[in-house]
Amino acid sequence: MKQERVLLLFLILISFISLFFKLGGRSLENRDRILYAEVAREMAQSGDWIVMRHNGEIYLHKPPLFFWFVAIPAHIYGAVTPFIARLPSAVSALLGIVVIFFFGKQIYRSTGAGFLSSLILLSCYEFSWHARAAQTDMLLCFFIVLSLFLFYTSYNTQNERKRLLYFLLFCASAGLAVMVKGPTGFIIPVSIAIAFLVYKKDLKAFCKLPYLFGIIVFASIVLPWPILLCKKLGGFAITLSELQEADIFTRREPLYFYLIEVPKRFFPWSVFLPAAFFYLFSKSRREGGTDKRVCPWHSNKDSYFPLIWFGIMLVILSIPKTKNARYMLPAYPALALMVGGMWDYVLRLKAEGDRLKGKGSSALSLKPSALGLWMNISSIASLIILLIVLVAAPVFFLFKYQYLFPITVCISIIFLCAILLLYYYKRAKLHRWSFAVITAFYIIAQLIHVHALSVEDVHHSPGRELARNVSTYVKEDELQAYNLPVKYTEPLNFYMNRVLPTLKKKEDIHRALTSSKPIYLIMQISDYQSLDENLKAMVKFEKEVFYKDEHLILISNSPF
Repeated sequence: MKQERVLLLFLILISFISLFFKLGGRSLENRDRILYAEVAREMAQSGDWIVMRHNGEIYLHKPPLFFWFVAIPAHIYGAVTPFIARLPSAVSALLGIVVIFFFGKQIYRSTGAGFLSSLILLSCYEFSWHARAAQTDMLLCFFIVLSLFLFYTSYNTQNERKRLLYFLLFCASAGLAVMVKGPTGFIIPVSIAIAFLVYKKDLKAFCKLPYLFGIIVFASIVLPWPILLCKKLGGFAITLSELQEADIFTRREPLYFYLIEVPKRFFPWSVFLPAAFFYLFSKSRREGGTDKRVCPWHSNKDSYFPLIWFGIMLVILSIPKTKNARYMLPAYPALALMVGGMWDYVLRLKAEGDRLKGKGSSALSLKPSALGLWMNISSIASLIILLIVLVAAPVFFLFKYQYLFPITVCISIIFLCAILLLYYYKRAKLHRWSFAVITAFYIIAQLIHVHALSVEDVHHSPGRELARNVSTYVKEDELQAYNLPVKYTEPLNFYMNRVLPTLKKKEDIHRALTSSKPIYLIMQISDYQSLDENLKAMVKFEKEVFYKDEHLILISNSPF
């Protein structure tokens, strides 16, 4: 237990540093989205926690749980900051890593497997990136992982009271997942649970579940918001019409889309997926022998649970024509468990072989297996890729981020020395140290990447710059937009902490310019040029402003 606590504390510490380092250091425009932060800002500003709005218009693309998690601290603090907007994702990622630690421990009956799986997930590119994104995907990922962990725990618990408790928590977690992103949060964990019971040939356990209690818990979480929403919007029919107008599904991709995207986004651990699959279907692991005596827990059939998890997600998400790479985010914890379990098995097998050799015992039965060959090939391939990155990184940073060039060179030298040590020092434990080198490098690389984006953000935040330029003229006067696309109004609303009224007709411009109070209008320069001369003659102030490389114009009925 002491070793488990030490590993868990170390994991939480390294995860906290990796996930929260400069979490608010860059704006929401810099490779992120303002959309969700803007919806949460308007929620906190208006005090309407039921009907969400974006740029003043009703927004029903997503359920409200993520927006509540942003709007509540924003309401307390007084504003939606990049840190607050990303906080739900970062906290979800941290909690998800802890859940995977205990999940791996349960599946493989090994604390080491849980620890390795968590480090793999932390150093995975896709997971770490979405942990810093002001989007719903990481929160959904956490609740799906949590619900699957609770289901698995419930299934393997002998105590009836605890089994009921874990099942009800499973239903609650699935309900919260639905409140993040809709029916997907229910369909995925339930489908995986059913598939696992089919694999175990134990559908009787499924039939004995206390459905009535589970339905009550699930419904008590999911139903209140849509009921209140219908009431506020004036009925079910009106709410349904609003939902139909929401253009939710837009991206069309081929059937094989995820087969290409997953290996890229699970990097660098996708290199070890062939070895992980070989490990799962290894005859010696399934049937026992010396391997079973060394790692008896790894022969248990529950080690197929992550594979079932990944396979069901791949099938469910591949069927619709609408696809997006981030939809597969909840599948990466399953892959991390697969690869982490395989690493733990190989390391323990190797350690036992070394122990037997040290005692002079015969270790013929622990001779290198086909899995060992797969692992050697994968480890060498990963180190070769890392070697290429270490050589290329300083060159890249020399031209792109010159201020980071010295530290990049130092890091490259350190890891190059580590790789050379692995190659020349014959007594070095190749697998153990290669895992440490790969994990450490990619976690450090993520931190450097985040720092570079934060520094770059100072010079590259076009929406913030647009809002700053407009604010120098508008001050407290009323600002309105004419026929302006959402990509302009969104950053103006967010950074100026207001909701711009949008005019649609030229008659509205005439009414604004003849107002007795100062009115400022912002529009595209092409729309301004299309105005008739009578309207232009009413303009007393005009100023050109920029968003990226696009020209906008700010006009007013009052002289500056």
